[in-house]
Amino acid sequence: MSAQSPDTPATCAELDDELSQVRYHYDLILSAAGEGIYGLDTQGNTSFVNPAAASMLGWDAEALIGRSMHELHHHTHPDGTPFTKENCPIYAAFHDGKVHHVDAEVFWRKDASCLPVDYTSTPIIDHGSLARAVAVFQHITQRKQTEAAFHKSSAELDHIQTRRGPATADLQTQIHPKKTFAGI
Repeated sequence: MSAQSPDTPATCAELDDELSQVRYHYDLILSAAGEGIYGLDTQGNTSFVNPAAASMLGWDAEALIGRSMHELHHHTHPDGTPFTKENCPIYAAFHDGKVHHVDAEVFWRKDASCLPVDYTSTPIIDHGSLARAVAVFQHITQRKQTEAAFHKSSAELDHIQTRRGPATADLQTQIHPKKTFAGI
């Protein structure tokens, strides 16, 4: 048995403290993020989840750890048809090693209501192997409502312009003649 130097315990304690500080800062970042963030192991079970994700999905974060996120919130399309794991872009990230971004899909909340989301699923590489995936999502109801209002307004404007026709354009020219520098 070799003798340890008196500095070894202090050095280990310092490293432990430094590691604790790094973990603490990562926890602060994950907790502060407004987007939902969760990690999956290669079986699709939750390895971590931030408070925003748990809140948006209607769960306590602790209740999600170790559970299949696909079975809990990504099992069905909005029309009720099943969404299989084999076709799931979130799971694809740790099978094909590619980043997958999906616009305008739904996750299901604990209360069985749907949550319109955009999400990105990114593979996590550990020592050269696909080990996990992280999914980042955001609630898009507000954006969808804004887009719908914009499209409605745009269609109404097109309709008004179509009804106006060339006669109205000529009338407007007569009412508001062009100003030129010659008249100054």
